[in-house]
Amino acid sequence: METQEERVDTPELNLSKNISLPITKIKMIMKSSPEVASISQESVQLIARATEMFIQHLALLALRNSNDAYSVEYQDLAEVINGRNTMGFLHDIIPRKIKAKDYLEMMEDDDESDECDYDDDDDDDEDDEEEEITSDL
Repeated sequence: METQEERVDTPELNLSKNISLPITKIKMIMKSSPEVASISQESVQLIARATEMFIQHLALLALRNSNDAYSVEYQDLAEVINGRNTMGFLHDIIPRKIKAKDYLEMMEDDDESDECDYDDDDDDDEDDEEEEITSDL
């Protein structure tokens, strides 16, 4: 007779019925990593299920952040992702939206600060050249 402990130790993984993401696409993404030599079907199904659970978790967080109780917008998702350090790997993929005007102003400010840094670097280079010349004499 099989005890309850034995059943817990040997769980049956029948994940394929419950997964809605395309398994072939997930396997293709997993194989795209150069470090991966072979992938078992079971691991692909586990990754697919974990991905679905992550998407569900992300959607629930975005829904809680939303002003509408029945829909999630890009802005809600971006706020959740960019407001949490644990989701830092998604910051570049789903950034907060900004107006083009604001972006151009940011770029101008960045260019101005780069020019100031560049001018300071030129002065240092001239001093270095003078030191080299005097040391050769």
